[in-house]
Amino acid sequence: MSKKRSVTSAVVLQVLRWLDRSPESFLSERLGQSNPEERLPDAGASRILRFDTQAMYAALDEERHRRNLTWKQLVAELPGFTQSMVANLAEGPLIGFPRVMILTQWLKRPAATFVRVRGR
Repeated sequence: MSKKRSVTSAVVLQVLRWLDRSPESFLSERLGQSNPEERLPDAGASRILRFDTQAMYAALDEERHRRNLTWKQLVAELPGFTQSMVANLAEGPLIGFPRVMILTQWLKRPAATFVRVRGR
């Protein structure tokens, strides 16, 4: 994984679960101290973790409205994103690491906020 520019979030979430670490614990520039909201959900042995990209899209849209931004203005604040990449979140279901962290940090919300437990 260390040689890739992007890794499927489903893979990274399972590794983080195994390590018992939050995605934020690997950020070089944390927004603050670790908090309980960063903890990934307990999924049990037969289930996996996935990002809810539709919920992420809804949160971006809500923040966009709150700040009175166009989609173009919002994307200008997200390094490496295009409008179509953000629009694709509404259809889901996949997003890669570390890109997903750009979104959660922009939203000032823990990544775990958008993590859901799914069957295999």
